[in-house]
Amino acid sequence: MNRYKPDSSMGTADNDARQAVAGVFSVMRNVSVPWGQPDELHPNIAPTYWRTVLNQTNRRDYFESTLSPNIIWADLGQIESSPGSGIRSLRVEENDEIIGNVNKSFEEAKNIVILAP
Repeated sequence: MNRYKPDSSMGTADNDARQAVAGVFSVMRNVSVPWGQPDELHPNIAPTYWRTVLNQTNRRDYFESTLSPNIIWADLGQIESSPGSGIRSLRVEENDEIIGNVNKSFEEAKNIVILAP
């Protein structure tokens, strides 16, 4: 008897996508560089600041800051992205309460001006 066999409710497409995203985050967490003291033998290695997973089938982008225990996501199919719809941003590092679907949390933003020589 396999005690770990999922029941019939686990076979839905939503659960399969959820498990796939969780599996990718699990692997990424295992290979992320932890915060801590710099390693003088490896000066080019920096700590992991964030991890992101994109579910292209369901058009959902997941984001996890390494400084927060929360995962957030945006349903890309529900965000207006036609020409002229404007630029929007979301400040994650300044909001400890943010969790889950953040589609309604985006705010209007200005274009980023890139300096060129």
